Amino acid sequence: MQKKGLKKAPLIHSVIQLRFTTIPEVETISEENMSKLHQKMIDQGFAEKIIAKANHLAINIDTSTSGHQTTKKETTRHLFRSEGELETIELSSNENTTSLTLKSSSYESFENFYQKFHGLLSECLEVFPGLNKTLLKSIELRYIDLIVPTKGYSLSDFVVNSVMPMSLKMLNDEQHLHGFSQRYVATDTDRQLKVAFEEIPCNANKALTKILPDDLGEKDHSCGLRIEAQDIWMNIESPTYGILDIQHIKEFQGSPKIDLNVLQKATNTLYKASSNVFWGVITDTAKEAWEVYDV
Repeated sequence: MQKKGLKKAPLIHSVIQLRFTTIPEVETISEENMSKLHQKMIDQGFAEKIIAKANHLAINIDTSTSGHQTTKKETTRHLFRSEGELETIELSSNENTTSLTLKSSSYESFENFYQKFHGLLSECLEVFPGLNKTLLKSIELRYIDLIVPTKGYSLSDFVVNSVMPMSLKMLNDEQHLHGFSQRYVATDTDRQLKVAFEEIPCNANKALTKILPDDLGEKDHSCGLRIEAQDIWMNIESPTYGILDIQHIKEFQGSPKIDLNVLQKATNTLYKASSNVFWGVITDTAKEAWEVYDV
């Protein structure tokens, strides 16, 4: 099957997140290891070091009394950001797991995106030898596409009817505020795929009001990515636009030992299904507007 691409792709945000069991040298990173890690990240093009704090609420329920206790935990986020603030790699631990997360707003292809992640993970394995004995928990691939119709078209012209949120046309004076549809499926015994679609009204100036799902909005502005604006976002003729959120996760059964070949094979599988969803969601009108081509 011929692989296709789009010259004016609507993809604005991509994520790979690996979760694995934590180890002491990552849970509390020494100054020496942080210095080594920073140098490795500089060599990979992630020169800016950011140390941030994050708060998490934990609720403990006492089943015998139906009472509960809420505790607040603070974790440290270790981020490194690329030139132009278009990509970040984050290493952080939360309770019994550690996450390595690559985020990008300058995605070119899955192959390049994964190879970058692979290289960054390899550098972490060199700095923290204990990671070679850690156990895999999950790998996630996530894509956010901003579906903004070109002039003369509406949102329903760019995506298939099955993902569009319900319409209330029986209300003559309907003022649309927000629409949402979601489908959550198992693509295998250890893989889950979630596809969510938001229909959002433009503001009074015919411009965007939000561009990312709520859970991807960076609460700490020092850790954020820059998303380059497109001209079409400034003067939208369609009354609404959409956010397509494709999230595919593989849970590793039995907590196997970390293996780079296993990770690459698993992520390739996640990508293929995610790509099929995207091409199945957008219409021929969208493909023509975004200029489809054979890769």
